[in-house]
Amino acid sequence: MAKKVFRVTGSYRAIHHEQSFSKEVVAADNDAAREYILSLFGSKHGVPRRLIQVTDVREVPADQVEDAVVRFAAGLKA
Repeated sequence: MAKKVFRVTGSYRAIHHEQSFSKEVVAADNDAAREYILSLFGSKHGVPRRLIQVTDVREVPADQVEDAVVRFAAGLKA
């Protein structure tokens, strides 16, 4: 399957406030990108899945990818 870049936006409940996020990820489809974000925030920040609210998952055109690490992982040119 081809690698695509997705921008996932949403928020999660931190200890005393609501924290918003926008993150670019490499995934096969929208569902895989959503699952990656749930897994990432669960492992890195200890946030249970029920406290993570994903509001939007959109494919990002290759020329609009901002994150250099994501660009490299997707096999895009610098």
